[in-house]
Amino acid sequence: MAADSKAKFLQDAERFVLHGKMQQAIGEYLKIVKLDPKDVLILNTIGDLYLRQKNISEANKYFSRVAESYVRNNFFLKALAVYKKILSANPNNLEINATMASLYAKQGLSIDARNQYLKVAALLENEGRSKEILEIFEKIIELDPANVTIQQKLAELYYAAGDDKQAHACWTGAARAQVKAG
Repeated sequence: MAADSKAKFLQDAERFVLHGKMQQAIGEYLKIVKLDPKDVLILNTIGDLYLRQKNISEANKYFSRVAESYVRNNFFLKALAVYKKILSANPNNLEINATMASLYAKQGLSIDARNQYLKVAALLENEGRSKEILEIFEKIIELDPANVTIQQKLAELYYAAGDDKQAHACWTGAARAQVKAG
């Protein structure tokens, strides 16, 4: 019976979409989600429909559910693609940017992870959250220990925070990386 209901709801939803009745289509898709709350394709479709209606916050709720499901099932690249959809509508979402940076790092995509962490650092800087910025730059150094510019930036951040010992260690690391690079 549930499969018949799901097929009927899906057929009705698709008909509503064809006629431009997005809210009714969403209602039908939500009926499917009640029957099968883990159906990521339907959740993603609902997010897309909300996005078409310019309801970013609702769209992002559904996209987040999809991405979290992908992460739980170790489909990290699929999760990243969904997180990119969220960021296309809300590029300054700190949590999503941080999550993406972490996923890039898990995938061994160091350059992408570094760039995403730099975006996170910029967002944190706009909010005046200097302690978290230090943590982000530490993560970047873990990914790219030979990056002189990042070492110097981290040294400056530690120095500004009054941690001369850590600042000295970072400046020393930057000098070593520069010598190693020639």
